[in-house]
Amino acid sequence: GINAEYMGSVFVSNAQRHSSGMSEMNPTQLQKKYEEECSKTPHCLEIMHKIEKCNKRVAGKEGMNCLFHHTQYWNCVDHCAMPKTFAHLV
Repeated sequence: GINAEYMGSVFVSNAQRHSSGMSEMNPTQLQKKYEEECSKTPHCLEIMHKIEKCNKRVAGKEGMNCLFHHTQYWNCVDHCAMPKTFAHLV
């Protein structure tokens, strides 16, 4: 049979992974690649727009920040990227 790994919502065969150059990347490089891809998903982009609005709203206001939205954003990116990254470690 075909040797494949589950990566997020996609099955990727070892042949596909090798031909894409992913097998030559170290885990840190893979994580950065997946974080970049995941940051462009509709859900994460929606949160980024909230950050941009929040930044405008709190600009120049002492004691106010958008930390909550930044935390949501990185949770979104991590939730998407980590399963894909860990799939290469097993």
